Amino acid sequence: MTGSPPRAPRRQAALLALVLIGGGLLMLPRLGAQSLWVDEGLTVIAVSGAQSVPDLVDRVRTLDTQPPASHLVLYALRGLVPRDEFGWRLSSFLLCEAAIVLLWLAATRLFGPTVAILAAVAAQFSPFLAFYAMEARGYALWLMACCGALYAMQRWLEAPAGFGWAVVWGLANALGLWTHPFHLFAMVMQMVVALTAILKGSVPAGVARRAFGTSLAAQALAVLLFLPCLFAILSRDPIGRGVGWTRNPTGVSVLYYPFALVFGFSFGPSLGELHTDPLRLLLGKHLLASLAAAAAFVVLVLAAALLARQAWDDPRRRALLTGTALALSAGLAGPAIYVVLRSFPLLPRHLIYVWPAVPLLEALALVRLPRLRPALLAVLALQGLALLNLLYNPAYAKDDERGAVRFALARSGERPVVLGDVAPIYAPAGRGLLRNRTDPGEASPFADATDVWLADSRAWEDPEGRYRARLQRTLGGLGLVDAGEDASFRGVVLRHWRRGPSS
Repeated sequence: MTGSPPRAPRRQAALLALVLIGGGLLMLPRLGAQSLWVDEGLTVIAVSGAQSVPDLVDRVRTLDTQPPASHLVLYALRGLVPRDEFGWRLSSFLLCEAAIVLLWLAATRLFGPTVAILAAVAAQFSPFLAFYAMEARGYALWLMACCGALYAMQRWLEAPAGFGWAVVWGLANALGLWTHPFHLFAMVMQMVVALTAILKGSVPAGVARRAFGTSLAAQALAVLLFLPCLFAILSRDPIGRGVGWTRNPTGVSVLYYPFALVFGFSFGPSLGELHTDPLRLLLGKHLLASLAAAAAFVVLVLAAALLARQAWDDPRRRALLTGTALALSAGLAGPAIYVVLRSFPLLPRHLIYVWPAVPLLEALALVRLPRLRPALLAVLALQGLALLNLLYNPAYAKDDERGAVRFALARSGERPVVLGDVAPIYAPAGRGLLRNRTDPGEASPFADATDVWLADSRAWEDPEGRYRARLQRTLGGLGLVDAGEDASFRGVVLRHWRRGPSS
């Protein structure tokens, strides 16, 4: 666990470069292919309209529930990249590539170059990772911080008496906290691994007490650097407010988290179906994919069990096995408790800090379990299919609000107003309004409009159409009449009201 393997040879670095180039060739042409959607809008709207860093931070606090690190990255780059879908998502792709490099570095020191390069391959073509590599949100930055902390922790374990790598470890965790508050659970995982190594005697002899102190100092540094953001968060009480909606945890949810970490959101049911369809219907519609996924999980669970047995039989690996098992349990216990206490709508992205365990498991199993290798390659093939679905299958595409808004503006009079999740991005200034921030009973935003359009998506959030009904009444009072709807845009029903001749 604390050995110092030789530096990765040039051949391994060249292989890693090929892996990264392959990922770039596959994903870069698709970065701008789809519309931005609601979650990305929360980031891009704040960044694109900010006039200064303080203004940006204030906008983030108003629009979003996350700390502003990823927003600051986009703000710093917005003059250097195109202000379109490709430009807004490019930093996420590059940050995910950096995360893969850091994961490779950590795996090289932990398990050797062969496991490391296989882990990099599994990570690069993971549909879960690709989803966030192609999204203008903070999860790519968070993953990079997690992998950076993992690498720094491993370097610290090799020389735990010093403060050099402990400081880097603390800085990586500070970046994680400034990106997402759930990074606290990642820090818990890291400390469990570190303490297990100390207690099991895996650190160099005679430095256990000093190692304990430097590990605590690393976490203290992270928390200290996060305090300004923490005070700002507590002053607005978003922890008490939550994210504006809740979801009761179910057994199906528990099954879905590992499914998403392996297959992302483009294998079997789409995100829309997952929000609207009961489990029985989902299984009926996607029976073959469900059976394939179940078989894949049997393979992965079996691989984990066999690797655990191998590690337990080897005293040199036992401490790493114990620390990893305890760390994963502790890291998942935190979100579970938070869900129960707050009815927080836990999503797979909130568990991105445990995702590196997936490619590491696959890589280790490929090297150490030769008899299971054909089944593992089949699992990787299914993940590759999910990745291709994400990139090219319209059934898994984001809602096409970009197309809907452009269609609306091209067919409007002089003063159109468009409501939608990302309408302010695609409609020129003053003509796009955030649907969830606009009261449909308030007439003033539509008083002089020649046309009003509603990009109606995510029907599961308003199944009875109350928002649309209130808007209809308001617009009717202003003399705007129903002019029909268009459902030809992916995930969106575009509804139109036009000012009547008499008005």
